[in-house]
Amino acid sequence: MGAPALAETNVNAGLSALLALVAAAAREHSAIWLMALKKFPFDSLSLTQKLEKLRIIELSFIRQENPILISPNSRSKSSTASIRRRMSHES
Repeated sequence: MGAPALAETNVNAGLSALLALVAAAAREHSAIWLMALKKFPFDSLSLTQKLEKLRIIELSFIRQENPILISPNSRSKSSTASIRRRMSHES
């Protein structure tokens, strides 16, 4: 189930591989590829890489019938606002 994609450490190759994996793999594996994205911290990515990471997350949620729920303790609203602020400063 895409072990090379999950093991890739090069950012560009890893994001490209994960995008292909998300597009082709069974949606039951979504938690695995979403966890694999954690090895590419958002703050360390270029603008293009950030957009690709967001594209992978978006496609993952589109592919899922029942999206993985974000834990009640997560700061998803503040994280979304933070991402928007960062993106607006970089463009």
